[in-house]
Amino acid sequence: MFDDLAAYFYENIVASYLAYRDVREKQSYGRSKDTRAAVAAATALYHLREHIPTPRRNSRKAVASVCPDYDLLGDVVNAAKHKELDRGNPRLKSSEDIYEVTVSTQYEDAEGTYFDMQKIVVVKFLDGTEKDILDCLTNVMNYWGAEFARMGIIKSYKPFNTPVTPGEVYVSRDDAQNMDMEILSGVRFKQTIKLLKFNSETGRSVPVDLTGSEVSFRIYKPACVLDLHLSHPMSGKEYTFELNLDEDESFKWHSLKTDVEREDFVNRLATERQDEIGKLLAAKLAEESVDAS
Repeated sequence: MFDDLAAYFYENIVASYLAYRDVREKQSYGRSKDTRAAVAAATALYHLREHIPTPRRNSRKAVASVCPDYDLLGDVVNAAKHKELDRGNPRLKSSEDIYEVTVSTQYEDAEGTYFDMQKIVVVKFLDGTEKDILDCLTNVMNYWGAEFARMGIIKSYKPFNTPVTPGEVYVSRDDAQNMDMEILSGVRFKQTIKLLKFNSETGRSVPVDLTGSEVSFRIYKPACVLDLHLSHPMSGKEYTFELNLDEDESFKWHSLKTDVEREDFVNRLATERQDEIGKLLAAKLAEESVDAS
């Protein structure tokens, strides 16, 4: 990867940027996955300058004069590495100013109210304002792409579009998505949730006023018992068994989205636990034999 600058650009810089966008699109949050991927992309984009040969390499200040978000990524990378920033004129104070936000937007249609949930990683500045880090990453990504094309390091570059900010456009009921939460047992869980309500007249969302409200939610470990239906090959009689899922199986079951996925899961489970199912069937047959006598 390090033997060729064009290869490094695609295999590390573009790949890191796309990896964060992929994590951002997944319908789950928790365990700092988004922050980790965002910082990795920021680190790759910020340090790319150092891989450019000296005669053609500009200073941080020179790059930031053309692409201001490059300077911001420098602060993000340094905060993630050193935790506290106390040198120069950083725009953020520490690594705690880089955090995940789950945006829950309320919409209405003829059927009533529904919600769409998305997530972003936010950078909070010293003046209290915030910025979606993907905006910064995309601006710096496009700067380097255009610069590398100008220098002839790569043949051409097509800029990336920045995804629409959550709540900025109308999302239909069919396209609205929920979000799964992941928590590591014994490790602190921290998440910021932003509540919005979409105004169909203005075409934009506004923050929900929670003055005087009490907000609460429950966190629980998924548990599940599956009913497995089995037909006896000789008599044709159908039997129903209860299969208790372990923790990993429960999480997997609750993450499935379609009937096809659930059917495949049950078939695999039946194959993996056929000895257990065989013993349950034998117990059922023995019980029937005793009742018949």
